[in-house]
Amino acid sequence: TALLPHVATLPLENGAGLTRINVNTASASLLAALAQDTPASTEFLVPVLEQRLDQPFASVDEFVAAWEAYSPYPLRRGIQPLLDVKSNYFFSETCAVTGKISLNQTVLLYKNRGKALVNRVLRERQPSCPQVETDETTVPNQQS
Repeated sequence: TALLPHVATLPLENGAGLTRINVNTASASLLAALAQDTPASTEFLVPVLEQRLDQPFASVDEFVAAWEAYSPYPLRRGIQPLLDVKSNYFFSETCAVTGKISLNQTVLLYKNRGKALVNRVLRERQPSCPQVETDETTVPNQQS
């Protein structure tokens, strides 16, 4: 259950297989779960995350090389085919507030790598916005 906030259930891509984990956007907690023995902390990933921040990984092999250079934990056997450096699915959550009215919208988008089209897979709307933590301030729920 610790990984629940970091994963989503997605449709099979073209009915062919699983959606891969993008190592350039995955959270530290999700990346730590890739280790053979899941560590208690994500501190060992700091150098890998810093490298990713400076320059996103161009290939899974590049990510694996960084992992092996910095991590005392080996990657799980057989995990590499489930990794990628690109995403086809994108999650967007927006909140609009005007006066006492607010609307929250969650959208899951799919971008086919071979085409310039983006398809909406899922859209949910709710009549109020959740409290949102940002880097600068907390935006309170405006709905009473």
